[in-house]
Amino acid sequence: MKILVQFELSKNELPLDYRRACVSFIKGSLFENSQELYENLYGNNGTKQKNFTFNLKLTGPKFMENEIYLEGKDVLLSISTNDIGLGIDLYNSILGRKGKTHPLSNDNFMKIKHVRLENHKNITTNEVMVKFYSPLVVRNHIKGEKDIYYFYDDNDFNDGLKKCVENQMKNCSLNEISNFDVELIPINPKKVIVKTFGINIPASIGVFKMKANTDVINALYQFGIGSRRSEGFGLFEIIS
Repeated sequence: MKILVQFELSKNELPLDYRRACVSFIKGSLFENSQELYENLYGNNGTKQKNFTFNLKLTGPKFMENEIYLEGKDVLLSISTNDIGLGIDLYNSILGRKGKTHPLSNDNFMKIKHVRLENHKNITTNEVMVKFYSPLVVRNHIKGEKDIYYFYDDNDFNDGLKKCVENQMKNCSLNEISNFDVELIPINPKKVIVKTFGINIPASIGVFKMKANTDVINALYQFGIGSRRSEGFGLFEIIS
């Protein structure tokens, strides 16, 4: 399930760390309209893994040191999940914010214009070409130690990716899938450093060939792949 939220900004600009604003909007929507789900997802310091990802589509972005200037004032937030119940609760909570403004930095704010639902197409092959619209983050996270992030050409990238995917599948109760193996082959990749929540994160974008069990591909297509997905990472589209 995809939730597509069209916003209008009061100014044609966004903070460079705009993913923080998107997370704030999602949390605020749930806090106002679905307290139980808010506590389930974001209680206990918000460390629970969340089965959704998102991307904010920008028009003609010009990246500056701390801001992004846009050609227009409309932006499109796409939230994607495999959990129908979660998706419906998110959709209804966001509808409850329609007509209200959400504050941004620099005296800017965003206001919902339209909200609609869209279904994912079903993938029936074990090899697809994908394009990342949210950067792919692959992280080795060990409690009490500094996180290690991998670019697509790092030696430990694929091993780290497989661990992420296995953890995702088990967290989503998809244990009936016997083979979690996934391989990403770079076709037209790019390395990026993304500022989010005050830190700079190494990530990968571009076009990759994905090889995996069809059930794995469909699940990843719906809730994203990799680390920090609910902060706006790991969303991709099937391009062939």
